[in-house]
Order: sequence, then structure tokens, then C-alpha cells
Amino acid sequence: MKGIDNKRILLLFGICDIITFLNVANLLWHYLTNMLSGFWLMSILTSSIILSLVATAYFNFTNPKLGIKIYYFQFPLRLAFVILTFGFLTYLNRITTNDISQQIIFVAMALELFRLVVSILTHRQLNREIVGG
Repeated sequence: MKGIDNKRILLLFGICDIITFLNVANLLWHYLTNMLSGFWLMSILTSSIILSLVATAYFNFTNPKLGIKIYYFQFPLRLAFVILTFGFLTYLNRITTNDISQQIIFVAMALELFRLVVSILTHRQLNREIVGG
């Protein structure tokens, strides 16, 4: 994969992160208002991952290397809390008569793994560009 192609894909990932943030922003308010309940650690972690979506999107546009590093931190939390880059695909379930939610989640998780691979390859490419010239 060429560096320019990877950078365009990072821009797509940034746009998807913005869409994901907008879709889960209502959860942020819920977790912030329930922070003092018995699930304060989960509230803090979930709120952090939701807020960091904005940072990842911003840095994917302005500083891809930093955006990728933030994504590395986010990746296990995204899987654990099912806040996925392509999580907005779950809305497809609303327009079909069949319940395909499990298949959509599987596809969204597979796309999340694809994003991780692309991020690693892009990170390596960016490091080569800095070292090589």
C-alpha cells in the first residue's frame, strides 16, 4: 500500500470516528451523570474512549502519526466496549426485516481489525519517510 493511499484511508477513518462520536455522544452524558454510581470505573473508561474519538479524528487529519498512536491505545477499549469505527453500520439492522445485528457486529469488528492492520502499515510507512528522508 502506498503512503498516499494510507493517508487517504486515515482520513476516511477520521470521518468514521466523527460519525461514531456523534452516534454515541448521548452515552457520554449518561456515563458522566452516573459516574458516582457503583460503576464509576466503567463510566470513566467509556467516557474516555468516547471523548478520545474526537482526538483520533482530529489527529488523523492533522498529525497522522499521533492519531495512529492514540488509536493503538483505543483499540482494546473499542473492542471491549463495542465502540467501533464502523459501528454506525448497525443502523442497517433498522432498514431490514431480518435481524442481522450479529452479522453486522461481526463485520464491524472485522473492519476494526482491518483498521488496525492499515494503521500499523501506515505507521511503519510514516516512520520510513522520517528516517529515509
